[in-house]
Amino acid sequence: MAQNIVNCMNASQYSDAVSQATPAFIQAEFGLSDPEAAQYAFTDFPPFVVESIGNAQQLEPGRFSVELRYRREVGAHMLVHERWIFTEVDGRLLLSDLEPLPVTLEGDYTEVDVHMTDFAFELSQTSFAPGSTVVFHAANVGDYPHEFVVFRLPEGTDMEAVRQGELPDGLQFIGVTSASAGEVATDLVLVDLDAGHYAVICFIGEPEGIPHLARGMVREFRVE
Repeated sequence: MAQNIVNCMNASQYSDAVSQATPAFIQAEFGLSDPEAAQYAFTDFPPFVVESIGNAQQLEPGRFSVELRYRREVGAHMLVHERWIFTEVDGRLLLSDLEPLPVTLEGDYTEVDVHMTDFAFELSQTSFAPGSTVVFHAANVGDYPHEFVVFRLPEGTDMEAVRQGELPDGLQFIGVTSASAGEVATDLVLVDLDAGHYAVICFIGEPEGIPHLARGMVREFRVE
């Protein structure tokens, strides 16, 4: 079932992928209650490259889980390890929850401590060599929820315009993690970083509906 969802996503068959998830899952993950609208949340998602699927378990009658380790093929590879939970609904197993799991790595990698404050990012390192594997350990030490969204920027991007909310053409999504106030985010693991100019942005709009980007919550880093 998990592989079938992955196949649908990679083939851009988003309506088929959505049909294999519970409405509660779609609501929780995307804030959408309409399955027809939910399929558009997947548009332009980078493909999944599955490294392993295994450790299938029955959690209780009608509930099962399987572990997936996969990459998202973007400008760098976001490496993810998750437990996918399926619940039987009207005789079908539907994806009902995701649980993040620790990512184990072999070889050299760089660990970066991140503090997400109200409203700024503090990174312990902002320069990396091309081809690096980087693990971002992000802690939210602020009073509001924050997200850590990594983009690769076109060279020559006007960062002042970005701070005003003007995102450039050619912006490339790389990866994301997030945490509620006082919590620690799931580690964001980026493998084989390409050379270039990157930015970390928070778009959350608490309080008052003002995106944190507009409050100055953006930070650059370089791979060179």
